[in-house]
Amino acid sequence: ETGNASPEPKNGIKMLMLCPVVPEEGN
Repeated sequence: ETGNASPEPKNGIKMLMLCPVVPEEGN
């Protein structure tokens, strides 16, 4: 169970980083 919890937060951080990158490129 701990293994699954590790990748979960990692994916969240990657998604947040991609979120700001997408709008920036659009502008």
